Amino acid sequence: MEPTAETLQPEAPQSPQQALLQADATAFPAFWQNLQNQNVLLVGWGTGKLAESLLDKGNTVTCIEASADLISKAREFTDTHPIHMIHADLANAAEESGHAKFPVVITSLVAEPVRDLARFFKQVTSLLSLHGTFYISEIHPESAPPANHIHHEETVNLTAQQTGLDLERTEIFYGSSDLRALTQMWEYHLETEFPPAEH
Repeated sequence: MEPTAETLQPEAPQSPQQALLQADATAFPAFWQNLQNQNVLLVGWGTGKLAESLLDKGNTVTCIEASADLISKAREFTDTHPIHMIHADLANAAEESGHAKFPVVITSLVAEPVRDLARFFKQVTSLLSLHGTFYISEIHPESAPPANHIHHEETVNLTAQQTGLDLERTEIFYGSSDLRALTQMWEYHLETEFPPAEH
């Protein structure tokens, strides 16, 4: 078969963002793949792949998304799948969700822009039921873009404990060697160890 201009055209290299999303999609599911038939709160819509995977396992999914643009882009999916989308951020998520408590909260690549990690964790614990589980992935500090806030492992661990979360498991995942510096990320499995404080 004669090569065509289309077959000769080199594949476009992955952008750092694409590499990061691929790394997260590869590694993060291992943390929550055992979740089935659970009531899950997803913080941040992202690409929608995480929500789709959770639904495929029979989970009930509620998603909190602050971006009206992402909610609009997600509408084709949410109109045809049993997912409850709430237009809110973590600051008003409890009120917008009717002060519901969830046994599982998941967030993927959401924490990097967060300056106040303690406040972020407190907002999450306010949505978790007692002995609930929080799964989080974020970019490794060595790979975080300059505009983002660096969360070192010891800071994450200490802040989690101070806000009533008990670290169950953490892993560092690396992408392929040529993308290693772009795709390092930490993933955490945290559980509430005592009732969240009243605010």
